[in-house]
Amino acid sequence: MKEKVVLLTGASGFIGKAIQKNLGDNNRIFGFRSIKYDLMNLNDCKKVLNDSNPDVVIHAAAWYGGIQFNKIHLAQMYYKNILMNTYLLEACREYAEKKKNLIVLAIGSACAYPGYKDGFLHESDLFDGPLNDSVLTYGFIKRALFIQGLSYHLQYGMRIIHPLLANVIGPGDTYEEERAHVVTALVKRFVEAKYKNESQVVIWGTGQAEREFIHVNDVVSGIEFLLDNYKDYKDPINLGTGIGTKISELTEIIKNVTRYSGKIVYDISKPDGTLKKTLNIDRIKKLGWRPKYTIEESIKEVVEDFINTHMKYRHRKNK
Repeated sequence: MKEKVVLLTGASGFIGKAIQKNLGDNNRIFGFRSIKYDLMNLNDCKKVLNDSNPDVVIHAAAWYGGIQFNKIHLAQMYYKNILMNTYLLEACREYAEKKKNLIVLAIGSACAYPGYKDGFLHESDLFDGPLNDSVLTYGFIKRALFIQGLSYHLQYGMRIIHPLLANVIGPGDTYEEERAHVVTALVKRFVEAKYKNESQVVIWGTGQAEREFIHVNDVVSGIEFLLDNYKDYKDPINLGTGIGTKISELTEIIKNVTRYSGKIVYDISKPDGTLKKTLNIDRIKKLGWRPKYTIEESIKEVVEDFINTHMKYRHRKNK
């Protein structure tokens, strides 16, 4: 990944911004907004490839949000994502006829794994059961993206890498109510509870569910590593930490970092979901990659980001 031209979809998103920041020094990153090139239009997909003339395509664009957002916008999520994925890879197939060494990295998600399979998830488990109801559409879209990439590799010989990401956290993520994920939602809740001097923070479930979190900079590091080293285009590859964190442990870390002094109350009438959802990262570790950030370091950065970007803005707004 030295002196490459990289076409980056989703450049204005959480992961896209981190890719531009961390890979932009050694490569020319071609990012764009949908107002100029609409990925739901095949001709626009072809045009952006011809205009940018990339050596690498990183497909980070996706239309999604938190659990509630996903439940409300099921049809839109399916329609928008299936068109973006389908048309972009088809345009890449045509473009690769002249750019034989093109590499496509299509970002997948651990949401594509079976939703009712507890424990460490190996790449071979990807189709070993139904998806969790809470991510039914998004998980299916990510499964379909892998199948499309595999099909294009088998028929056309395209080089398509498909990393499956754990829950990505770090500065720059969204804190919007509808679209926030568990870490940003909890950080927002704890910081605001402290700011408002509230006596307790209510957490859904028992706190015993275990999830895996990876810093966005580690994701970028992993993407760069895979583009340089991964050649097994027939198989997806997990990109995470391999370390699970119970929700109860996560909330304690956030409580300590935010210095919130109130109580944590668990609403056990609410579901926990899958009890343990952690990726087996042996495959990428054997290739020589390791994550650098601890969960504590990641949480500190998210808390600082929220306070610096959102609480200051609110303070100015309320003056």
